[in-house]
Amino acid sequence: MDIGLAVPQFGRFAALPSVLRVAREAGRDPAALHMVLRANPVITDRGVPPLSGTVAQISAYLATAAEAGVHEVVLDLQHTAMSDQHLLDLAGDVRARLGPDVT
Repeated sequence: MDIGLAVPQFGRFAALPSVLRVAREAGRDPAALHMVLRANPVITDRGVPPLSGTVAQISAYLATAAEAGVHEVVLDLQHTAMSDQHLLDLAGDVRARLGPDVT
């Protein structure tokens, strides 16, 4: 079962334990839940994640999401990319900052 999350501000993943608790109380296996976060940031020199920020800021936000229990991120960088190559470069920069365990 996938659960999509809308997380409005950096570090606001406190709801995840509540989601797992409610699932357990409803007789569901919390380990069977697959948490998915969609992120549509605009990469800028300064901003406020998750809506905008540097590659480093957005990468830190995504790392926080993973630590909080998010299993998958749908990262849409099309609002920032100026070309296909720019999109690939941005995605590569984010991936490099997140480390080798990110696929």
